[in-house]
Amino acid sequence: MAQTVVAMYLEPIVEPRFHSDSYGYRPKRSALDAVGVCRERCWRYDWAIDLDVQKFFDTVPWDLVVRAVEAVCTTRWVLLYV
Repeated sequence: MAQTVVAMYLEPIVEPRFHSDSYGYRPKRSALDAVGVCRERCWRYDWAIDLDVQKFFDTVPWDLVVRAVEAVCTTRWVLLYV
């Protein structure tokens, strides 16, 4: 429950910072939206880049995650839960 509260608090703060091509776990964006954009681009370009970040959050140094959150939010209870 606390994780959802923190996510709801942070979302409007960090959402404008995301790249327009970012689709993962973003409001009003789905995997099907990402596939649709990919399909359109396949007709325009003859190359593609595929990245698998499945284990990223298992290996990223936690202090970097905290610093990234601190860069956009100084609310103490949010930082506590992060």
